Amino acid sequence: MRESKWAKRRIACGSQYHFVRSIAALVGGIGGFVRARLDKPPASGLDWLVRVGFFQFAPKFGDRAANLAKVESAISKATADLVVLPELFSTGYSFADRAELAEYAESLGPTHPGPTIAGLQNLVDRTRIAIAAGIAERDENGRLFNSAILLVPGQHGPLLTYRKIHLFGREKELFDPADRAGQTAVYRNCRIGLEVCFDHFFPELTRALVLQGAQLVCHPANLVLQYAQQTTVTRALENGIFWVLANRIGTEENSGRKITFTGRSQIIGPRGKILAAAGETEEVLKTAEFDPALSDNKEIFTGNDLLKDRRPELY
Repeated sequence: MRESKWAKRRIACGSQYHFVRSIAALVGGIGGFVRARLDKPPASGLDWLVRVGFFQFAPKFGDRAANLAKVESAISKATADLVVLPELFSTGYSFADRAELAEYAESLGPTHPGPTIAGLQNLVDRTRIAIAAGIAERDENGRLFNSAILLVPGQHGPLLTYRKIHLFGREKELFDPADRAGQTAVYRNCRIGLEVCFDHFFPELTRALVLQGAQLVCHPANLVLQYAQQTTVTRALENGIFWVLANRIGTEENSGRKITFTGRSQIIGPRGKILAAAGETEEVLKTAEFDPALSDNKEIFTGNDLLKDRRPELY
């Protein structure tokens, strides 16, 4: 209820609110209310709003060039501040074995980036649209991770890298387990956390990101369970945050294995409202615009706060 009233008030008084923010910026900010200016005009034209999106498509297994070209074509036409891509978007998912995975995994380092990182960073710098994406990572010690990255304009290498903590099915035979906790980073006045696919079944991870101040979770995925999308609504609702699920579509076959993905990517608000959604089989890029600060309001009823009411000493 409170979110709805606040949102309506902002729409009704948008010009006055923007004027107050501008004056406050001139005098150095008021108690952290004024955030840093953007490196280009935001997609919305209003500096407190962020436009995020997902690109849902069917990657071709093993065809990095074709997958990057498809992403470039879609994002080049988009109006957004940030677009999220599926898990392992540039390689596909169904690796025959660890040796085949190693052929496609690549370095994320800024000094010797792999072809996916290099291609995406060029796209980000050209369009000024940040990208969160799932990628097969190989570190300096030869370990292989199912990772997610956040690339932003003007920065060499990821602003944020996350290694999937909860491996699903055969992934346990292919990838090394994550060796560090998830972190957050700020882009366009929004504090962002990353998760990958099966991670969303574990509320502890999302809550840990929220306790770091996360306002938005970007969630590259290759979901195969028909009910899996429902849990992302719950994660957003129970933490009062925005969520972008970027799932893939299609059926992938490799080495005698066949797997079908369920699509239905979606953008969710902090009270569980679906702000944008895709179908089960359509290739589409969709966006939604929101104020990240709305996720800072954790009060869901008078006297009830999602974080302040926690009793971790009893859990």
